[in-house]
Amino acid sequence: MFETRAPADSADVSSHKPLSDSAIQVIESKSVLLPAEVRAVAIDFDLTIAVAEEMHERTIFAALGSLLPANFAQIPPEIKEALKRACFGVPEINSFQNGAELIKQKLLLPDLKEAGSSASQDFEQRVVESISPEYLVSLRAELLKWWLSLIEQKSPLAEFNNIEEIGIYPVPHIDGLIRKVNARGVPIAVCTNSGEGVVAPILNALGLGSCFSVATYAGDPDLRAPKPAPDPYLLTFRKLNLDPLRDDIAVFEDSLTGVVSALRAGAHVFVRPSEGSLQDFADRLKEALLSLPREPDEISALKPVTVVACWSQVKFADELSAQLNCSVRE
Repeated sequence: MFETRAPADSADVSSHKPLSDSAIQVIESKSVLLPAEVRAVAIDFDLTIAVAEEMHERTIFAALGSLLPANFAQIPPEIKEALKRACFGVPEINSFQNGAELIKQKLLLPDLKEAGSSASQDFEQRVVESISPEYLVSLRAELLKWWLSLIEQKSPLAEFNNIEEIGIYPVPHIDGLIRKVNARGVPIAVCTNSGEGVVAPILNALGLGSCFSVATYAGDPDLRAPKPAPDPYLLTFRKLNLDPLRDDIAVFEDSLTGVVSALRAGAHVFVRPSEGSLQDFADRLKEALLSLPREPDEISALKPVTVVACWSQVKFADELSAQLNCSVRE
C-alpha cells in the first residue's frame, strides 16, 4: 500500500470529489489552458522532457561492465536479457542492486569457483561480495558527465558527436513550453524517479538547467517512496513553499505512474502519453484510479487530468486570446 502524507495545515477537503471521480479530458488537437492562477509547474523527466531509454541502457551496461574482466559484449545474450529485465523500470539504486547481484551470481562467483581456492581467489571473492550499488550509481553519473562534456567541447576524443548518439532525444515542443513558463516568472520544478547524476547533466546539455528552481530526484533524503506514491510531488510542492489544496500547481507527465502520483498529491495534471492512444491512456487511468487504496490522510481533492497529443497544445489564456485575435484580423 502506498505511503501518503498531506501537507501541513491543509484546507478542508470534505466538499471535494472522491479519488475515482477526477475529470479526465482527452484533447486530440485543440489548445488547452493552464490554470488561470497557476503558481508553479512541476515536470517529470523521462519521456516528458527527454526520451533517454537508449542512454539508460548504454550507461547502465557500461557501469555494470566495469565489474567484469572481459569486454561486456562477450557476456552471453541470455545474461544480457536477464540484466535488462532486472535493471530497467525500477529506481536507479535498485537497478544497480539488481544488476550487480545478477552479475555476481551468474558470472563472477561461478568463475571463481571454477578456478579453485587460493588466497588470491579468496581476496577476489571478498571484492566481488563488497560491490557497492552506490559506487555504480556514481560511476554511471561520471561516465555520462564525461561523454556530455566532450560533446560540448567538440573534443576529438569524444566517443559521440551529439546527445542523440548517446541515446538522448528531446521530447518535441517541451523545451518551448518550459521556456514559455519560465519567461513568465512561474517557478518550475523537475520531479523524477531518476537520479540527479543522470538528469541534471542532461537538462544542462539541453540548455534547460537554468529554468528549474527546484528538483526532486530519486535518492532525495526526504523522500519516503517513489511514484506512484504522492511523496515525490508532495515533497516538490513543499520545496516550492506551496500547498496544492490552496495553490494551483500544474504537473506535466507521460505515464500512469506519474499521473497517479501527481493526482494524489493534489495537482492539475497535463499528460502526453508515452505509449498507446490518448483514449486508451484515459481508460487505463480511470481503471487505475478506481483500484487505488484509500488512506485516511489521502488528499481526495483531485483536480482535472488533460490528455494531449503534443506539448504545443498547452497554453496560457492570454496567449490563446492573442492567437485568436490575430486569426480574426487576418
